[in-house]
Amino acid sequence: MGERAAEARGVADYTPDPGGPTLALAGPGPAESITSAAEQQTPERPAMKFLLWLVLAVGVLVNAFSSFAFDGTREVVVSVVTGAAVIGSITALVLTRERHP
Repeated sequence: MGERAAEARGVADYTPDPGGPTLALAGPGPAESITSAAEQQTPERPAMKFLLWLVLAVGVLVNAFSSFAFDGTREVVVSVVTGAAVIGSITALVLTRERHP
């Protein structure tokens, strides 16, 4: 493609200066490794996982027995709230699980 065609499109020819500055990209180099969130487990993570499992278990139990304990609108509200808590707890547990290579 000719120089005029490149200029017409707004593209300038660029040839890097061998002695000029270089672009350094942020991030780990080839020798460095990226650790996952599971590998960087902090002391509060087991407590969080315990609470997530507790919310999951209590939510399932309350949802199962809500049909016996409540009627009508109250049953629907309890079912929706416990269902949302169970889905949220499962999602958080899946996202924070330890991955083994």
